[in-house]
Amino acid sequence: GKNWRLHIRETVGVIFCTHGSFMASRRAESAKVESIHKLWKRIYSEWFPSTKYVHAGSAEMELYPDENSMEIWVRIKKE
Repeated sequence: GKNWRLHIRETVGVIFCTHGSFMASRRAESAKVESIHKLWKRIYSEWFPSTKYVHAGSAEMELYPDENSMEIWVRIKKE
């Protein structure tokens, strides 16, 4: 087989969290999607402009630790 090597650059990240009651109903699913979209919008329209950081250009992650919360992980770098 082939030997694979993974290179991970050292970067700084920030984690944004949102919490709510996201039960498995159509209305709750819609609220969850809206909450996620609002958080993404706030990250780019409020957080980034208020800091001296920019997006590092790497992939973000959305994590769902449980049915009532989610996290957005974003890699950042100084301007």
